This record gives sequence, structure tokens and C-alpha cells, in this order.
Amino acid sequence: MRKSASNKTILLIIILSLSIKLAIFVYTAIKVPSAKFMPDTSTYIEPGINLIENGFFGTFDDNGKARYEINRTPGYPIFIALLNKIFKLSFDSIIIVQILLITFAGYAVYKAAYELDKKIALLAAFIFLFDQPTTISTLMLLTEALYTVFMAFFIYLFLKYLRGYKTAHLISSALMLVMATYIRPVSYYLGICLAGGIAYWLFRIDYKKAMAHGLIFLLIFYAFLGLWHYRNYIRTGNADFTIIDNADLNHMGLTHKYIREGGFQKTKMNPLLYYTSDVAKSTIQFFILPGTFKYFKSKPLKVASKIFGYPWVAFWLIGLLCAGYDKLPCRFLLLTVLYFVLVSVVVTGLCVGSRFRVPIMPFLSILSASGWLKLAGKFRKD
Repeated sequence: MRKSASNKTILLIIILSLSIKLAIFVYTAIKVPSAKFMPDTSTYIEPGINLIENGFFGTFDDNGKARYEINRTPGYPIFIALLNKIFKLSFDSIIIVQILLITFAGYAVYKAAYELDKKIALLAAFIFLFDQPTTISTLMLLTEALYTVFMAFFIYLFLKYLRGYKTAHLISSALMLVMATYIRPVSYYLGICLAGGIAYWLFRIDYKKAMAHGLIFLLIFYAFLGLWHYRNYIRTGNADFTIIDNADLNHMGLTHKYIREGGFQKTKMNPLLYYTSDVAKSTIQFFILPGTFKYFKSKPLKVASKIFGYPWVAFWLIGLLCAGYDKLPCRFLLLTVLYFVLVSVVVTGLCVGSRFRVPIMPFLSILSASGWLKLAGKFRKD
């Protein structure tokens, strides 16, 4: 009976969240159809379409000369090109596909949370599906929505692995992370962190399994990513997985930022204070910015997003701070969150925004729901 009620509730949550997303989509498609195109959108569309139409992943310069693309990884460009050129879907239709996929990811978050504790599954799905930046990400032709879908399924598979340490779940989670990294390379170094974490944790249980599972994850993850390294080296002579991180670090990142901004003469702070201040501000921005509808040119929608956004952030943040981190799955979720925070802050500095938080909302949603369950237990005792 309880399971039946739970199934009805998750279905209701999914339908309601989907209805809201589709309603906003209809508004933007009619009023501001250009809102789905961001400055970076063309850098994803062109290489993917050229791959379908001309057989190479890259762009043409003004003289018609082909240039192989090594800034963007192929995951999202191929996704757009397949839907647009092979299946003949318009860009508006691709947005609808993204909405449906992120809604499906909400169910994956529900299943992942269920692996941790069935009592938090519904709340975790609710937090994820009604998160404002996550909703906004589905309405734009950028990587965040598709990447988040794969991260949601990765966490589901990895939490299943942590329950029984089955090799099949380990391999499938590694492959899911590979696909996510081809969409958005921010998780490139996460493979090392996870392999090390697996080996460290299992060592006290079975040191042979610890070494084997750590190596399996590491080899699968980087062997598949190595294919793109090889492609880049053959086509351009540069063996990097992507060079976009270099551009971000040079223009936005914290590396050498003190010197770029004029040092003490301009900032009136020594390097230690300057970087401490920037890291603190960037980290706070990462967590508290609620997302904005400013690109949709509607003042009521923009105001409503602020009224809803800040209390919503406070709600899930309270749960996050109160979650218990004594269990391995929660520690894994927390450390993964910290990985993304660190990479985002170092690479983008004060340019970090709410969209950088979207890929880890599956993790944050589960942790926050866990924290609220813990708080509810304390209130019952009182």
C-alpha cells in the first residue's frame, strides 16, 4: 500500500514539474524565441552539424578552410546535430527533448535516493525537479541539462555499487561518467578521485578487491577518454582532451588573477587576503545564487524567480548542512560536490553562477533530503 502511494506521489511530482517546465517553454517560444540561444550555443551547433554533413568535427574559417575543433568535446554537439539533422527536429523541439530528459533524470534521482534511504526518495526528486537553475538549463541550448541527466544516472549506478560492490555496477557507472565527461569535461579528474576513493575504502575490507576495482574504474574511464586525446593529437598535434580550460583559466580563473588585476597597487590587499576573499565570494555565489529568468525579458517572471529562488536555496541548503555524513554514500556525495565546487571556483572565479551548480543538483538533492529527514527525526523526539 505504501509503495503504491509512493508511486502515485512521484508520478504527481513528475507531472507537475513537467507542466511548469512546458508552460515556461511555451511562453519563451512565443515571446522570446531567441532566449534558447546563448553566446556559446553556436560553438556547439556548428561542429556537430559539420560532423553530420561534412564528416569532420570542426568549423570553417572565412576562407572556407576546415579547422578541427579541440575546444568543445563532441557529446553535446552530436546530440544537437543528430536531433536536428538526422531526426529533423527544430531547435524548439530539442528544448522539449531536454525537458523530457531532465524530468526522466528526476526519476533517476528518486531511484538513487531510494538506494540510500527510501524515506528520502520523494523529497530528493521534488528538490531536483523544482530547482530553478535546473529548470532554466533545460530551456537553453547549452550543455548543463544533458550533462546533468547523465550525472543523475551515474549517481544511481554508483550508489548501487556502494551497496554490494558488484563489478557490473562499477563498470556501468564508469561508462555513464565517461559519457557525461564527453558532454562537459568538468568531470575529467573525477575519475582519479573516485578510483582512489574506491581503493581507499575497500582496502580495509578486501585489499585485492580494492586494487582491482580501483584499477577497473580508472582504466575504463580514461581508456574511453583516451580515444578523444588520440583524435585531437592526430588531427591537430595537441593531445589535450580539450583546451577550453586554458582559456577559462586565463580569462576568468583564479590562477594569476591577482597579477592580472594589478596586484596590491589596485586591490590594496596582499595575495593571501585577495585570494581568500575571492575564493570565499566565489564559493558563496556557487551555492546561493538562485538562478535568473533575465534572458526571458519578462519582469514579472524575473521578480517571481527571485521571490521563489532565494527561499528555495535556503530550504535545500538547510537540509544540506544538517545531513549526516557518517555513512559512506553521504561522504561520497559530499566529496563529489566539493570536487565540482573546487573546479568551478578555480576555473571561473567570480564568474561562477547558478548554472555551474546544476550538474550536482542530483547530489545536493539527495543530501538535502537526507538532512531534512534527520531534522524531522529530531523534531519528533522533541
